[in-house]
Amino acid sequence: MSWKKVLTGCFSLTTLMVYQNSYALSGSQTNVYKISSQGSQPNIVIDKTQTVKIAYGWEDKVYYSFSGNQGKSFSKPEVVGKIKELQLAMTRSVQIAAGEKSTLIAATTKNGDIFSFHKTNKAWSESVKINDIPGVNTN
Repeated sequence: MSWKKVLTGCFSLTTLMVYQNSYALSGSQTNVYKISSQGSQPNIVIDKTQTVKIAYGWEDKVYYSFSGNQGKSFSKPEVVGKIKELQLAMTRSVQIAAGEKSTLIAATTKNGDIFSFHKTNKAWSESVKINDIPGVNTN
């Protein structure tokens, strides 16, 4: 029977870590991989090539890291961009999606504006505001 791997993100104290759980009929095993000493609200996606991609925030910056070996190791986190008053709470924080040829990261400000970044080759785009009603209050 083959192993089913599930990746989840966790913010524990001031360390962003990825927990890789492997489940089989005989039991389970958990491996922990440290990505960064700072970070909050990670979001994880696995693309068609099995590259694990992680986006998260810290203070007013959006970060990105990836693994090309199914989560055994990760790239050094890179700053995707800076967003004033970045919202880092629950589902209103940094989100990531991966397509066949690009990766998209969306992030929300505390007043409800939504910004996106995309990467098609090696460089991330500048942030683009994508909401149609400015400053929608999230309270």
